[in-house]
Amino acid sequence: NKIYIFIGAKSAKMFFPNDSFEELVFKNNTYNNKIAIVLPHPSPLNKKWIKDHPLFLSKRIIEIRKIIKEVIESSNNS
Repeated sequence: NKIYIFIGAKSAKMFFPNDSFEELVFKNNTYNNKIAIVLPHPSPLNKKWIKDHPLFLSKRIIEIRKIIKEVIESSNNS
């Protein structure tokens, strides 16, 4: 694999126990020397989290899409 994507606070806490969930979502992380992205769980119950963190949809998700696109393109060129 070229990238790790952790979904939800529980999975994030399992692999990054010393960091806050918000901190992990809004930065590029590494795991096993590869990029690791942390996303909020796509549950309807997380609507409040998304509402409380508007930068996730307006900025961070755009950055994440770019990272994933770059990983896919680099895999296709290998």
